[in-house]
Amino acid sequence: MRLNHSSGTVYKPLGGTVEFGEHTEAALQREIIEELKTEIHTVSYLGFLENVINFNEEIRHEIAFVYEAKLATIHLYNLASIQVDDAGLRFIAEWIPLNNFRTERLTLVPEGLLELIDDS
Repeated sequence: MRLNHSSGTVYKPLGGTVEFGEHTEAALQREIIEELKTEIHTVSYLGFLENVINFNEEIRHEIAFVYEAKLATIHLYNLASIQVDDAGLRFIAEWIPLNNFRTERLTLVPEGLLELIDDS
């Protein structure tokens, strides 16, 4: 999804935070259901990324568990964009080919994500 940040536009995959007592894969399942109203399957763990980031002028420690998965509702792949409602906030999710992040100076976060995907 596209996010406007003080340093410019950045893109991040759908997902969210892990709730206390929840495993990361279960959190991904829950988040995608909440955001896209569909389930996922064929879930594969790719790895994790650890970054210290400046978010809204506050230093934060971020640990991202990265998974690849397929959407159960396949017609969503044919949409140019999808409106996402997440905890009262609205975002637009877009399908952007990974190669665009390599060639068009688009910023994919968290840092190191593109390299992790390429290495998988």
